Amino acid sequence: MESYVEDILVKHHCHTCRNDFILSEYQIENSEKEIMCPYCHGIIVKTYIKCGDDSEIFDILGCMSIGHHMDIEEERISYERIWEKIIELKIDNLEKEIEKLKRCKGKYR
Repeated sequence: MESYVEDILVKHHCHTCRNDFILSEYQIENSEKEIMCPYCHGIIVKTYIKCGDDSEIFDILGCMSIGHHMDIEEERISYERIWEKIIELKIDNLEKEIEKLKRCKGKYR
């Protein structure tokens, strides 16, 4: 997909719960709301690392990258593919758990 761009990553620190979290600069600039901690919903948040395409900084952030598609149709397709895979993996895990329970049930009859 040709419209994919990597975002500039911004690491934040919440002074309320003392957790760190990462947002993309694109998310920040395109949000109508103020930055809020995803853990405690605190608003006393400080930005302390910002990086562009320096891959060494990604290691410090603890993240490979975050990006988005400029073309809305490509974004929709990408979103659907990701959730399709997540659902597929969840179904597979559930089927494995069901098999384990069936084997356990047979032992205790």
